[in-house]
Amino acid sequence: MPTGSELEQPAQRFALEPDDVQPPDPRDRIQHDVSRLVLAEVTVVPPRVKPGESARIHVSLRPGAGRKVHWNNEAEPLRLWVEAPPGWQLQRRLLRAPQGRIPESSEPRQLEVDVRAPADARGTAKLSAYALYYVCEDVRGACQFLRLDIPIEVPVDK
Repeated sequence: MPTGSELEQPAQRFALEPDDVQPPDPRDRIQHDVSRLVLAEVTVVPPRVKPGESARIHVSLRPGAGRKVHWNNEAEPLRLWVEAPPGWQLQRRLLRAPQGRIPESSEPRQLEVDVRAPADARGTAKLSAYALYYVCEDVRGACQFLRLDIPIEVPVDK
């Protein structure tokens, strides 16, 4: 979980990515990580957003504790796809985490994206996100390409 200086505030300037970015698993065909080999933690900064203002979403993914799970750094990098509800804007929808420098590693992977609430936002926005990653079990265990759905909630102040 990010703490202190790791919890960066949203950018002052909100630049959007091009609209032609496509989701990496649009039909939900990648096998889901039902064994929870990787765990996700989401932190929103600030924890509540005002209508028309931005927040930064921090997503931390790490191999499950107590299991000999590690990232396969020789495969494609971890990707995170984020969808916002109508009226909300995302700085980017597709994020990629940097790969480790050795073939196998088990460090947490951090991704961040800014989101802007519409001027008429109320309640709690529910964003949907999913991560795609290659992980392996044990030293010479099976490697898998998996998907983890990650719910994200952004409360709105009145």
